[in-house]
Amino acid sequence: MTFEIGRDFNNYKHFKLFGFTLFKSKLSVAYPDYVIVFSAKYKQGAEWGSVAAMGKERKGDNFIIKFFRGNKDFTVYRTSSLEQAKEKALALSEFLGVEIRSKN
Repeated sequence: MTFEIGRDFNNYKHFKLFGFTLFKSKLSVAYPDYVIVFSAKYKQGAEWGSVAAMGKERKGDNFIIKFFRGNKDFTVYRTSSLEQAKEKALALSEFLGVEIRSKN
């Protein structure tokens, strides 16, 4: 799944298979006041998939970009690379004309 965010904020969610859009639907998200990039740890249980064969659980770090409007948020992007998250957040910030804030 990918998001298409336009300058006019007429947004869509694309459902893709092998890089081709199967269908898209309207994405309802408010224009952000600001963007935040932060680190998050996750744990995935071993109830399903390849994780079950490897042990009890899988742990890791992600870097997440979120839009914030008031007290509402929307996760835009998730990656394991801090540099990639910073690049995407900077591009979004410039594209939308909003600031990047620290989570602290």
